[in-house]
Amino acid sequence: MPIISKRKLITNVAAYAPAVSAFTPASLPGLVAWYDASVTGSFTKNGGGAISNGDIIGTWADQSTHGYTLTGNGASAPVYQSAGFNSTKPCVFWDGLDIRGFVTATSVTHFNSGTAASFFVVCRIDTKNGRFASFAVTGSAFDVGAADIIFLFDNGGNLSLYSNGVVGSVAYSTGTNYRLGSSIDATDSDIYVNNTGTDDAGGGSTFTSTGAIAIGCRQANNLVDAASLAGAVSEIVIGNQVWTPTQFTSLYTYAGTKWGL
Repeated sequence: MPIISKRKLITNVAAYAPAVSAFTPASLPGLVAWYDASVTGSFTKNGGGAISNGDIIGTWADQSTHGYTLTGNGASAPVYQSAGFNSTKPCVFWDGLDIRGFVTATSVTHFNSGTAASFFVVCRIDTKNGRFASFAVTGSAFDVGAADIIFLFDNGGNLSLYSNGVVGSVAYSTGTNYRLGSSIDATDSDIYVNNTGTDDAGGGSTFTSTGAIAIGCRQANNLVDAASLAGAVSEIVIGNQVWTPTQFTSLYTYAGTKWGL
């Protein structure tokens, strides 16, 4: 019988070891929508056609399986920048001057429980105003009220959530590249700033389970006012579960590698 060396045996086992899948937002439970500025083909320019640097954005496609495409507000929509974030990375840019945002054209039906949601964004905030994302009843004129949730917004110079009232208050700075997150359910809420979580026990609430997603503006009628975002956004991930601190850490690490942070 031939003798197989231990060295040879170990080498062969390693060669046939299963590959470990890298984390992406698609790995998260309850993923509802995922918008990624590094996927150039996910954009169309205003009026139609492929996007180029400096073009006003017409649509931004969802990278999840649900197809919740964001639609801009014509000539007042943000622009695509091929190297506008962290010096070399692509982003969606709001200059804060009469620039509106995006709203899904179809009703979002994946918040069926109406009691839990999570949010993650890679961004830079240039002016302390505006809201990153809201989830509101279709046809709601504003993103405030018992039916709505605002995942992150500026509240007197700090970051807060809104759901049946303002929740939490966490310091942040302008001109800084951030990985921000938030989660909320009926009894609790959390805000994450560069993977440091702030727990607001008892600050959560329920919200209505059908509506639209808005990015960088007030919901529904896409108003231009102090709520409009000023800054850059490179990636957004939204879910219908409360993601754990470990899952937010996975997002934080994934985004840090991808966006050079």
